[in-house]
Amino acid sequence: MFLHTGNGGAVNGGAINGRGLRHRKLPHKQLVAFAADAVSGETQVELSQTQWCSVFGVSPAAMRAELKARAATRSEQASKLHRT
Repeated sequence: MFLHTGNGGAVNGGAINGRGLRHRKLPHKQLVAFAADAVSGETQVELSQTQWCSVFGVSPAAMRAELKARAATRSEQASKLHRT
């Protein structure tokens, strides 16, 4: 199922953006259809960092710290590769 802009084009290439979904004020039946599309893998769902935190029950600060640590590790690994 695609979110349509009204001008014939699909939004995000058919992906559902979690940030804008609530603002669309869609009927319950269409929300159920989008949920089924997401679960079945027919449509990709793009959630915000805050929404991902809610899904996993973690704080945004903890997730940001983890992402920062991973970025630092990748940066260190990349610099080691360039030195050798």
